[in-house]
Amino acid sequence: MSKHSKIRYSNSDEQKLTKAVNNFNAKVRRLTKNNIIQPELIPDKLSLKTMRNEAKNNTRADFNRELKSSNRFLKKGAETVKTYEKGLTATRWEINEIRIKNNTNNRAVARERKIAENLDATSQGKPTGLKRGEMGSIRMNELLSKKFNPDKIRKGKEWELFKRNVNSKVLSNYDDIKTADMKTLS
Repeated sequence: MSKHSKIRYSNSDEQKLTKAVNNFNAKVRRLTKNNIIQPELIPDKLSLKTMRNEAKNNTRADFNRELKSSNRFLKKGAETVKTYEKGLTATRWEINEIRIKNNTNNRAVARERKIAENLDATSQGKPTGLKRGEMGSIRMNELLSKKFNPDKIRKGKEWELFKRNVNSKVLSNYDDIKTADMKTLS
């Protein structure tokens, strides 16, 4: 398991987090009060206590990613609603966030794939003289980048599953969680 150092949470981090949460929640309240968009499309308010606990348990990169995400919601037009071909209806901000997280995941998978392609392939413990990248396998197929096209995703369960998958994979400790889950299964 790889080690990721936890964040050293400081007073300036607390101020940034408080400001980001207050601004995010203020925009959510404005949208709710003015009935600008459908209530189910408005993101849930952020909890300062929950965000603080997550920040202390995650890395600096995760903390900064969440701050940037909440600040992108404050941009003008982020609440604009768009409906796609298969019926998916979401705000511009939500689609943009999923796209950013998916691209982040794809970059990480590309780095992992590059390493795996250069490993020597073996058959029954003996080297075959080929590299893994030349062989093609289920493991190498898992390391292909995932395409994100909102026009191809159906609303409801499929969209929620896709979001949950992307959001979990973007965390720095995803590999550790995945390894722990595999250990509990066996």
